[in-house]
Amino acid sequence: CRYGKEESFLQKELGYKKYTNKKSKRDETHKEYLFFIEKKINSDVVVDAPLNYTGSKAGLVQKLKKFIPPKEKVSLCVDLFGGGFNFGVNMPYQRIVYNDINDRVVALIRMFYENDCSALIKKIKATIKKYGIEKGNRNSYLKLRELYKINPSPLILYVLILYGFQQQIRFNGKKEFNNPPGNRWFNECLLSRCISFCRTMKNNRVDFLSNSYEIVLQTLGAGSFIYADPPYTGTLGVYNDGKRGFYGWTPKSDALLLDSLDAASQRGAKFMLSYVDDGSAFIVDWAKKNNYHLIHLDSNQGKYNRRKELIVVNYENEAIG
Repeated sequence: CRYGKEESFLQKELGYKKYTNKKSKRDETHKEYLFFIEKKINSDVVVDAPLNYTGSKAGLVQKLKKFIPPKEKVSLCVDLFGGGFNFGVNMPYQRIVYNDINDRVVALIRMFYENDCSALIKKIKATIKKYGIEKGNRNSYLKLRELYKINPSPLILYVLILYGFQQQIRFNGKKEFNNPPGNRWFNECLLSRCISFCRTMKNNRVDFLSNSYEIVLQTLGAGSFIYADPPYTGTLGVYNDGKRGFYGWTPKSDALLLDSLDAASQRGAKFMLSYVDDGSAFIVDWAKKNNYHLIHLDSNQGKYNRRKELIVVNYENEAIG
């Protein structure tokens, strides 16, 4: 349960006398069930973005939150590689910057922030109905995908994602959405995630950028907290190859990022770098050279994903020691 403590769950079975009349049969097995679950405090609730975003940190957010700086010492939180915004939307800071090099995804996340939740849900459902989009309907999906080339609205993009293969976000070199149709749909779980994501975003001020990370980092100093979750050089994410209409990611990108974080640190900014814990010596060597803290985490993101996460921070807090 997203809003309840799993360990508090209780179920009670009670005998319950069923209403009977002269025509009905007596039923001694009729039962009433009572369920109890203690609600989590707000800080324990993780808001999951309504997107299937590669590299999402939804399953790691609670662990990461233990190591963030106190909100009293942060005037600006920057989600540098924003993606699905699972990190930024769960942060306690009053002002947050969402940045991503993919301007189409930036417009999509902004849509959830700028629209009234109920009105947005109605728009999503109206778009699905208008274009006859349904699970497994290949023809209507491909027609809408063609329309997106002419009218690249975030609303159409979201409907395409909902009904696309594995609900993936994928573009070609012309920035055209090219994910094929799939067998998923706008179900009750995604509806719930849309509502909680949309409402939670509005609790804070969120600014949106679509710049390269080095440009954003040049502007940050004291009072800023940077969360950097870059593409990983050794992984196979579709955003790594530079063939999707956006910049690819290479070892040079890694080196420039680390240099840029060093420069921001020297200006007084705090940062948290998240990287796959695959024994990458250059990350460990860089952290030790600069006396940054290294934190090893088990990501626990899914039954089959036991990937380890390496966290580097340049500040102190009680959890770090």
